[in-house]
Amino acid sequence: DYNKHELTALDKLPRDVLDDVASYLGVTRTPGEDKYAVVRNIETSISTKYITAVTATSAAHESEVGQTTVTITGAAGDGNAYYYKTAKDTAPAPLYGDKADSTWTVCTSPFSFKPTATHNKITVVKAVVATGFILAKGSDDIKTKAGQ
Repeated sequence: DYNKHELTALDKLPRDVLDDVASYLGVTRTPGEDKYAVVRNIETSISTKYITAVTATSAAHESEVGQTTVTITGAAGDGNAYYYKTAKDTAPAPLYGDKADSTWTVCTSPFSFKPTATHNKITVVKAVVATGFILAKGSDDIKTKAGQ
């Protein structure tokens, strides 16, 4: 999973304990899934409850061909910052507690950039600056100014 780059407390638990935690949270398990899948399913369940929404909207840049302008609604808050990442076809989908690491780009609102030719999705996250801990996320389709 390209969104998660370090171990959490869940990763260190034995499989039988993870199964108990999953049962407690009502997480559906699939026969034969590995420990990593159980951990991600638990993290997804936790994210459903705790991650908040970021409203990030991409619009074609007013004057620069091939560029987009992204507007984020609301302030990141003290000790937090916004970061973005782009992808082809499927927007990055980090979970609550994943890390905004060096593969994410810090940003403020509004910001403009020229995405790579193949990237058509953007995800913006709000994260704690000191730890990179992701608190909120939002995604949009990238819209760019057409050539003339």
